[in-house]
Amino acid sequence: MTAYFKETEWRPQIIRTVFWGHPTFIRLLAEQYPCYPWHEQEGRDLLKSIVQADPELAWTILQNASPMTVNELFDIMKISTMPSTQIFSLRIQLLIDHAGVLLCDFALYDLLAHDYDQAVPVMKVWLTLDPDERKRAQIPDEDILKKYAGQHYLRVLDELLPLVLETAAQESANQRRIEWEQVGCHVSTERLIVQFMQYALNQEAENVPEHFFHRLSFLAQVESPIKQELFLHAIEYLPLHKADEVFEWLMEDFDGRAFEETSFENSQLACYRRIIQRFSPHCSTTVFVRLEQFLIGWHPSGDAMLTAY
Repeated sequence: MTAYFKETEWRPQIIRTVFWGHPTFIRLLAEQYPCYPWHEQEGRDLLKSIVQADPELAWTILQNASPMTVNELFDIMKISTMPSTQIFSLRIQLLIDHAGVLLCDFALYDLLAHDYDQAVPVMKVWLTLDPDERKRAQIPDEDILKKYAGQHYLRVLDELLPLVLETAAQESANQRRIEWEQVGCHVSTERLIVQFMQYALNQEAENVPEHFFHRLSFLAQVESPIKQELFLHAIEYLPLHKADEVFEWLMEDFDGRAFEETSFENSQLACYRRIIQRFSPHCSTTVFVRLEQFLIGWHPSGDAMLTAY
């Protein structure tokens, strides 16, 4: 077999029938031919064929192989689906360190679609890209994003929400606000990001309301055009026994908290009206009386109401 392997005529057949996908034979090849060109196409294809079956062997061979380009390395790494392996860790690191790799093919899409926890740090890098570059990456549809946010909402919110709020504020200041707003049927990349954050906040509000209120307090001083939309819509998912806290929070700064202007609502107060309808039957008598008196005495400016409606 060694003799045949060295002959050009038989080499492709030997590679395909004997070595391809067989870690034992590939290990022998690495031992018998220390100078085998793993960095060339044939060698890279052999490594790809065993990344799943024996990631440790693939990793060992890579340590001693001649240097490869980032794209060549990622072409091998992207096949790995086992997060506990060094090969998978390198896959994630390549995406974090190299925007060109992140934007090619379905790199980010695949991480989200297969529910990998490591998608969050990769998304963090993606969010920092220029808006025009960000659009080049393939990202999943709303159903996949909703499923992922539902599984990983705490990490998504802890690591991504502050960055999303900051990015929306910076880009809105640079005349890109329209991309962060819901405009007709157009769903921009930025609106998908907002929806992704919304799914995560809704889950937190419903499942761990104490965390949600802590987040409200923690981000109180953050200015962002999408902030009110995100938090007001998430409040609708809070359990009914939180009615008193909901109204206390809103009445602290009604003009600053009740209006939202970036979603699909037909008025800036539409969400707040639904909140009143949902929670008012469940709040304490004391809070209900305070809310009633507050609303009776509330006198918004004419400009505010014209804008709201």
